[in-house]
Amino acid sequence: ELVIEYIASFIFGWFIFQAGMMISMYKSYRESLFKTFFPETVSMNFVMVGMIPTMYILMQYIPNSGEPSSSHFWFVMAMATLAGAIIAYPVNFWVVQNKLKHGCMTLPDKDNGNALPHVGISNQKHEEMEGHHVMNSQHGMNTLPFKKQMIIIAITITILIVAILVT
Repeated sequence: ELVIEYIASFIFGWFIFQAGMMISMYKSYRESLFKTFFPETVSMNFVMVGMIPTMYILMQYIPNSGEPSSSHFWFVMAMATLAGAIIAYPVNFWVVQNKLKHGCMTLPDKDNGNALPHVGISNQKHEEMEGHHVMNSQHGMNTLPFKKQMIIIAITITILIVAILVT
C-alpha cells in the first residue's frame, strides 16, 4: 500500500505540479518532464522520510488514527505533512539555491529572463514585471550531470528505505 501511495503521489506531483506548472520555462512539456524529474524525486523522497516515520509512530499511540473519518487520522496526517516539510526544506533550499528548480518566491527578471527573489522586491519593481511571468528557455536554470543526479537520487532512496526500516 505504501509503495502504491508513493508512486501515485510522485506521478501526480511530477506530471502536474512540477512539469505541468513549469512548462512555460521550457520549450515543451517533454523537456519540462525531463528537467523536473531530479528535483521532484529528491524532494519527494525527503518529504516521505519525514512523513512515514511520523505517521507510523503517531498511529501507534493515537487511537482511531488509522480511520479517515476520525479527526485523529487528520491530526496524524497534518503532523506527518509538517514533519515532511521540515525534513525536505534543506534539500529544497539547496535545489532552488543551485537553480535546479524554480522557487515559489521568484519572478523572472524582465531584462534577461533569470529568476529574481520575490521577497524584498518593491511594489514598483513588481508592477514593472507584471507582464513578464512567462520565462523562456534562457531562464538561467542549471542541470547537474546525469551521473551526479543518479547518485544523489540513489542516496535519497537509501535514506528513505532506512527511514522505513527503522520505523
